[in-house]
Amino acid sequence: MQRPEADELGPDSTAGRRPFTPKSLDRMLERIQRANTTLSKASDLTMVGVAAMLSLADLAVWLTDPEVDKGRLTFSIALLVPCLGALCTAAVGLQRRHLAVAVTTIAAVSMALTLATSIIETSLPPSFAALFALAVLTTTVLRRAPSGAHRRTPRTRPRAA
Repeated sequence: MQRPEADELGPDSTAGRRPFTPKSLDRMLERIQRANTTLSKASDLTMVGVAAMLSLADLAVWLTDPEVDKGRLTFSIALLVPCLGALCTAAVGLQRRHLAVAVTTIAAVSMALTLATSIIETSLPPSFAALFALAVLTTTVLRRAPSGAHRRTPRTRPRAA
């Protein structure tokens, strides 16, 4: 049996071809990175470089902020924003070995800093490095998660016989 030509099936037909999906793009990129470790290292260094530049942006915002909001305290906690940026740069650099720890730490520190600013009634600029790091690390976690892992729930008690 002959396979019909694309013109016979219409312009939107995908008969005989597998659709191009984000999952297939991920697999293709993983194969390329495994085959060429230099590319993988360059990709990692680029991510760390972007996180470092955003951390420097956090520092520049802190240094050039004309209005220091201390809230209820006698000192400003705004220095913690560039410190968070430095932590995020390290987390992006260590993502291959300590991914879960990196994501958890950044999320916990960010939430604690947000809670602290709310309690002492002050405002802080956002950390650009933290936003970038959370995006990169969350994407990495989702790419590494097994397909359908979010649907599985462990049993908490044995089934009755």
